[in-house]
Amino acid sequence: MRKLGLCSIVLYLLAVLLVSGGFATVSAKGKTDICHFDKDSGTWKLISVGNPAVAAHFRNHDDGYPGGTTEQSGTELDENCEPASQPAFVCPPEDGAGFALGDHNADNDILFCSYPAFEGEDPLDFYCTYDATDGHLVADQDVGFCPANAVLE
Repeated sequence: MRKLGLCSIVLYLLAVLLVSGGFATVSAKGKTDICHFDKDSGTWKLISVGNPAVAAHFRNHDDGYPGGTTEQSGTELDENCEPASQPAFVCPPEDGAGFALGDHNADNDILFCSYPAFEGEDPLDFYCTYDATDGHLVADQDVGFCPANAVLE
């Protein structure tokens, strides 16, 4: 009976082990709370997974522990699986043809970057849009001259 009690204490202590800068919460039912990355929404969601599935989640997704750091991107998460600090992306200063950045703005997590060929040109003639959360190119309306990624500020 003493061995069972000692095993329970050891298991509990292992469950509250500092991992990747955060604490893993393991329930008595053999599940662990993790921040699971949803690539469609670009956000993390708190879920509980079976303990044997934790390693696969971390290996195959940009998952992490609440209050820890994700394995793949190194994003710091708070206890609610929200990024502790969001990286800021800005428009590239020029396009692939060497035209300088013109009108630009960030609206609803989309960066709009215009690269006019001459002063006074309609900003919608040649432009690129980027995802403001991770910087990837969303649309190339610059005849193939949009840089592949926005610039990390």
